[in-house]
Amino acid sequence: MNIIFQASAGTGKTYQVTSLYVSILLGRPCKTETADGKKVEIYAPTEGPPPDPRRILLMTFTDNAAAELRSRATQWILRARYEAEADGRKGN
Repeated sequence: MNIIFQASAGTGKTYQVTSLYVSILLGRPCKTETADGKKVEIYAPTEGPPPDPRRILLMTFTDNAAAELRSRATQWILRARYEAEADGRKGN
């Protein structure tokens, strides 16, 4: 799967890339909205385990965007883990 996000500065590319990356790792669908307002699914999980994160290449053009992407992805994954653990405790 190859996806390219092209847009001007400040339009949410890093947010979209992070959302897609975390969705792939967690095996969840990723939906977004096109520039003309259409809702589209850009990733739908397949059968089997999610891909190894080391096999996913994320590229950005600035150190700041790379740092933001790392930080945001880490936060979102940790939040998903916390929520899953909390759900597990509720089920007991």
